Amino acid sequence: MEEILKTLDKAKGNPAIPFTVFKSTGLVDIDLLTKVQAKETLSPSETEAFDHFHTRVEKICERAHQYNIPVMVDAEDSWIQNVIDAIVYEMMKKFNTKQAIVFNTYQMYRSDMLDNLRKAFHEATMHNYFLGVKMVRELIWRKEAERAEKMDYANPSIQTKPPQMRPLIRDWLFV
Repeated sequence: MEEILKTLDKAKGNPAIPFTVFKSTGLVDIDLLTKVQAKETLSPSETEAFDHFHTRVEKICERAHQYNIPVMVDAEDSWIQNVIDAIVYEMMKKFNTKQAIVFNTYQMYRSDMLDNLRKAFHEATMHNYFLGVKMVRELIWRKEAERAEKMDYANPSIQTKPPQMRPLIRDWLFV
């Protein structure tokens, strides 16, 4: 967290650094996020660690808002992404009231992502905040497919973009 805050400090007033980015797993143990997303019972120390993670993310987003520097939260594996999404949406609701400062990453190779993006847009519209969107494709789909096969659940990846997604992506990227 301290390094990310230093990056924001360095970016303040520096046009050569127009945004910052971080990975949530740089702030918290992936096993804890996996357990939270699986809705497993946390020990008191795990609850404290998760709360600490939430506080770290909020401090980063607060500093980005204070300095008016966009901060992008990188995507993670599907088995921990929902937990991260929930926190990022909370930060957007708090800090994206005048413009998009906090951005979530959408892994467009995932079969559920178009629906997730639509829901996120609806929530932002209903709660009157700007939705910060960073789209990526084909980042870790092999890893996702291998884990799904190993753990015997549906592969969350798609191999090609459905035709209905292409205009949406084109419009959002070039408007």
